[in-house]
Amino acid sequence: MLLLYVITFSSFLTVALSQSATVCDDERLYTFIPDVRDCSSWFFCGVQGPVQGNCLNGHLFNPETRLCDWSDNVNCYRCPNNVGLQKIPIMGSCRSFIRCIGGNPAQQVCESGLQFNENTGQCDLSSVVGCTSGFRCPAELPIDGSIVAMRDNYNCSVYHLCVGGPEAIRQECNPDLHFDPVTKLCTFPNLTSCPI
Repeated sequence: MLLLYVITFSSFLTVALSQSATVCDDERLYTFIPDVRDCSSWFFCGVQGPVQGNCLNGHLFNPETRLCDWSDNVNCYRCPNNVGLQKIPIMGSCRSFIRCIGGNPAQQVCESGLQFNENTGQCDLSSVVGCTSGFRCPAELPIDGSIVAMRDNYNCSVYHLCVGGPEAIRQECNPDLHFDPVTKLCTFPNLTSCPI
């Protein structure tokens, strides 16, 4: 009976973890993110799901610039081999984290409404963790549920979606494009003016 309970619980735990494990979460739609298993690979997160790509000529994907870069410029995280379980936050995301088990990395994503709490290593209520993208939506935006796109204050390729509250959903253009606040589209840098 105990063996049946252990097998049933193990199966439930595996299903629960696999359901929450996804490469692209809703914070990262239309962005490039690193592949936590291979520093030379990346994913583009689109509406249809993730599309994987690889950097060429020995370059590594730089999660800060969202570009393929020289290895000297990239801080590539590797899971320690002799550590049982370790959970590490993913830069730029409030919900995603890397789960290392015996040196093998896997990306995990907290359920909607929850954020990764670095102090406890668990998914927790957003009100407890308080993680934001750093951009706050202005108070004078409409509260009718309409979405307003606003350019980031520090990066011309980044914009934020505001939906009637202070919290913003960070979005990124393709690394070679800039967000145009007039057309609300990602476009070539020479077609929009960015004072940053």
